[in-house]
Amino acid sequence: GTFSYLESSSGWPITMIKKLCLKALAMLEKKSAGAGMSNPKNRYNVGSDVEAQIRQREGKTVWLPARVLAQADGDKATYTVRVENGEEFEAECVRDLSFECTVEGISRYDSKYFCNVTKMARDTSKNSITITFDVHGDMSCGELQHWRSSKLYDSMGQRGRLAESECKIRTQDSNYCYEGDLMYYFNPSSTLAMPLSFRYGSSGYSKEIIKAEVPKLQIKEKKEKEKVKPLYANIDELLTAAKLQKEGEKLKQANVTVESLLRIEDDKLSDFLKNLGLKTGHAAKLKRFVLTAKKHAEDS
Repeated sequence: GTFSYLESSSGWPITMIKKLCLKALAMLEKKSAGAGMSNPKNRYNVGSDVEAQIRQREGKTVWLPARVLAQADGDKATYTVRVENGEEFEAECVRDLSFECTVEGISRYDSKYFCNVTKMARDTSKNSITITFDVHGDMSCGELQHWRSSKLYDSMGQRGRLAESECKIRTQDSNYCYEGDLMYYFNPSSTLAMPLSFRYGSSGYSKEIIKAEVPKLQIKEKKEKEKVKPLYANIDELLTAAKLQKEGEKLKQANVTVESLLRIEDDKLSDFLKNLGLKTGHAAKLKRFVLTAKKHAEDS
């Protein structure tokens, strides 16, 4: 009725009106979905363990476990992260951390029919969770419900989609036991909120929280670069090493220090020393010691 009214009042063909309405609806849905997504810039707090995309010296990028040191926020387009060996990087892309751990959870139908959840693995590259389960019954209420109907939820109520082709069932006895691994895919556009809950089968089994201690990364503290003592602490030590103590007065009158000599460009050092009144041979000798001290400072 609405489309017929629009057709008669606008003069447009009804097929065109339907196309425009559907296009407008799609745009509204896209906008609504976008509004519900978390802002990737402030999605991870300082101290969060994540996987960060790190650019290596050769230009290649790799995903590495890391801890967030500073958020991407405002004008800052990257996260500051520290990887396990203590090195720090700026990363534009971060994602939830993959892990594998032992867990506890029992979804019960009654005392005879129950399902244990013993392990959980998260693969962020697929945005998937794999749980290891074993369900048992004694035929007092008939065959076991099928594992395909089991459901996995995050703490925000987001439900995973069972990836049946990826599941690995090692024991298939519908009378007494199913045992294996179930993989679930989650929405890649949102963060998976822990803890997770699991309900076995299609009906009657309890929905239980999976108790899991997600392992924390072992991140080494950033090593502060050790301050190396200069090769010569003062001008007297430099002249003593070069056996040119007699030239000390000339350098001191000009307020020359080891630091000031190290700042002079290599090709200008000889002329500088000659201008202080040093003989050519003495200037050349002192230059060699200054260059040695400069290389020591650079290597340190």
